[in-house]
Amino acid sequence: LTQYPAIVNKVNVQIIKDRWERLQAPDSHGNMAPHKHTFKRIGPNRPYAHVQGEKRRNTSMKFDVQSGFRNLDILKTTQTGFVDFHSDRYRSLPDATDRLLGTSVD
Repeated sequence: LTQYPAIVNKVNVQIIKDRWERLQAPDSHGNMAPHKHTFKRIGPNRPYAHVQGEKRRNTSMKFDVQSGFRNLDILKTTQTGFVDFHSDRYRSLPDATDRLLGTSVD
């Protein structure tokens, strides 16, 4: 953006990280161990970062940065009670000391 301002005024960069773990396989003695060069992708959730930069003539450079997870599913099975929260006409759940809590983030 600063080296070629006459021809470039905007840039978008998106990085998505795939997470990998070693596959477990039997070694020469039959014991399960991490394989030296075989992997499997962990998912489906994937961390990401998205950066957009813009520079217009006679203005300072502006950046917008976003990051998070895509396809992240969360489930909490205990200690997720909702008690003594604000009540109004939009509240649909009654007080409970324990309940399941699940959500998906994209």
